[in-house]
Amino acid sequence: MLALEFPKFDVGRTLTQVRVLRGRRGDPRAVGDILQYLLCVARRCGPNEIQPRVDQDLDGCLRALQDFPTAYQPAADAAQSAFIRRRQTLANRYLTAGTATTLQSLCTMRDMDDRITLSQLTVPDAGGDTRDRFGRVKRKLRISLTDRCNFRCPYCMPVEPDFMPKSQQLTRTELRRLLQLFVSELGMTQLRLTGGEPLLRRDLEAIIAECGNLRALGLQRISMTTNGFLLAKRARALKTAGIDDLNVSLDGLTPETFAALSGGRESAPVLAGIEAAVKAGLPLKLNTVVVRGVNDHELLPLVRWALVRRLPLRFIEFMPLDGRGGWSKERVFNEAAIIETLSHEFTVTKLERDHSPATTYLLDGHFPIGIISTVSNPFCSSCDRLRITADGMLYPCLFSATGPSLRDAMRHGATDTEVLATVRKAVWFKDAGYASHPGYVKRPITMHTLGG
Repeated sequence: MLALEFPKFDVGRTLTQVRVLRGRRGDPRAVGDILQYLLCVARRCGPNEIQPRVDQDLDGCLRALQDFPTAYQPAADAAQSAFIRRRQTLANRYLTAGTATTLQSLCTMRDMDDRITLSQLTVPDAGGDTRDRFGRVKRKLRISLTDRCNFRCPYCMPVEPDFMPKSQQLTRTELRRLLQLFVSELGMTQLRLTGGEPLLRRDLEAIIAECGNLRALGLQRISMTTNGFLLAKRARALKTAGIDDLNVSLDGLTPETFAALSGGRESAPVLAGIEAAVKAGLPLKLNTVVVRGVNDHELLPLVRWALVRRLPLRFIEFMPLDGRGGWSKERVFNEAAIIETLSHEFTVTKLERDHSPATTYLLDGHFPIGIISTVSNPFCSSCDRLRITADGMLYPCLFSATGPSLRDAMRHGATDTEVLATVRKAVWFKDAGYASHPGYVKRPITMHTLGG
């Protein structure tokens, strides 16, 4: 049995070699070389040396390896005795996560010795559940219908967003094809329509009605996330079209706070939209992104307002997805701070966590509120979501650096089988999530394109 060789090297020379090999991604024979140098870097570098100098190259190497899911399989046996000491941020890239090893324990281990098994980098055969290499089954698809928005929320959009040309967006035919594949072949049971702002689509009701045809194939729920500004005039039509529920953003009640977090908009149309949705019989939840020093003083007024109307409310920690570089840990009003604030007026009881992104608490034993604590208490180990942008890019994780273009695959003549293989491959290689590499993600898109 051949053993992997670890040649003598210094870090700089090795990284140069890795970059050269990455330039040979079209040559499957380079894959084994990339793997060897990757193992060398991870094994020889100290934890403090790995993160700033190597992390970007590790990501590049992983992408290169993904291009050849079988080319390096014969080397799996040779790698069985190769052990690596690595820190937390590297744990999710090449470490086997067996069925007995939960993702949570994997992400919290600081130093570890474990076996490298290249079979983890091999996409399983088609069929069965759509799951990633950590065993997380995917059931929910969020699909953006447009990257355009009539708000300029600072936690979501750049100051001057560069909107995609409409020719780059998925056509209705392409959208129907993808949704049918995701429901009938990949097992998606819940669909959420997002933006930008989906109410900017004039054909939104028609899209919802077409989504309703997928219920016969297994789709159970059609939801939508909106800022609510245009909701009042269309609430009844949305209900008629077949929408099941809404999430409406409401980041403040006072004019000053609302304007600060919406790009200067007024709250009255949003409040009218919420009222219209309730009258139309549309179940809805309120979402509030909490930014320290901006709207954290309005938590209790928001709870009182929602409580009187019996509207479920969720607080969301400020995440590093703003596109303006304004995020910092100091600006995160985290879950503990939210609970402390609510405790000044209510008895707060924590409920058992499920697969929802929000941890649910009962206020005074009867009114539920949720807290989505992506930053302070990530819920990556139970993530069951996938995301598609308006131009057909598949992002397995909200924090994924990149993803395959399903639009391009379809426009280049890919069969359904080929599209499904692309999706399964991208999902299988989904990272552990924000828990394994917190902070900003370097990528060309921002939150408004992904739809949250």
